[in-house]
Amino acid sequence: MLYGEMTDREVEIINQLLVERGITEYEIMGAVNEGKSLPGSTYPCEIEEISGWIVTTTKVYLFWLDWFEGRYTLGEHRGFWEEVPLDKIGADKELIMEAQQRLKQRKAT
Repeated sequence: MLYGEMTDREVEIINQLLVERGITEYEIMGAVNEGKSLPGSTYPCEIEEISGWIVTTTKVYLFWLDWFEGRYTLGEHRGFWEEVPLDKIGADKELIMEAQQRLKQRKAT
């Protein structure tokens, strides 16, 4: 998994949300801090809104880590958690395809 500048706690939360959806093999790509701290932090900026891509061997999802109605979400309530076809992805398409290849290779071993 590629995390960039994400904190361990952000990674842990996203992982739990993905496991709840049956997604256990993935890479997080293009993570961007959206500038808002979320509840549950033990220090400033530990958990913040983040958007980016969740890449699996066959699918790509747009996500937005957020807080809604007392729980963390991947942006479902705002319409941000969605599968995105590869042909609709712009500049990150090659990087995403490389990530899918890495995931397939890991799965094969």
